[in-house]
Amino acid sequence: VYGRAADSWLITEQSRRHKALGTADKRQRWNSRRSRWPIRLLKWMLIFPYLELDIKYFDLGLPNRDSTDDKVTKESAEATLKYNVAIKCATITPDETRVRGFGLKKMWRSPNGTIRNILNGTVFRELIICRNIPCIVPGWTKPICIGRHAFG
Repeated sequence: VYGRAADSWLITEQSRRHKALGTADKRQRWNSRRSRWPIRLLKWMLIFPYLELDIKYFDLGLPNRDSTDDKVTKESAEATLKYNVAIKCATITPDETRVRGFGLKKMWRSPNGTIRNILNGTVFRELIICRNIPCIVPGWTKPICIGRHAFG
């Protein structure tokens, strides 16, 4: 997985047996080489010592999205619905330059938008509140169950 050149990876993880903490379903999405190493370290240090996981890969790189007519993005979102939790890093939304550079069939939609629509999600730019991090927005009390910080 880590040796292949791709813009992004999606990995679904379903715990079969928990080594110490009980059972759980997990789903993670792996992406560009920049995010792959830190997430790999987190996985090996904080997840694998405690969970045995069945991992399924969805290559969300532009070449694979193009060759599958972007069906892989839809399949990844459907897997999110199945496993009930997801972690996703950056993917590429092609512009005209990338369409030419990658030799794509067409300018595919944002994978984030496709996944968000299938999950009936939304974009928010408010702070994500954690109990161990001081609150910068006084009065915010509602929990965030699924979130992605947007930029721009």
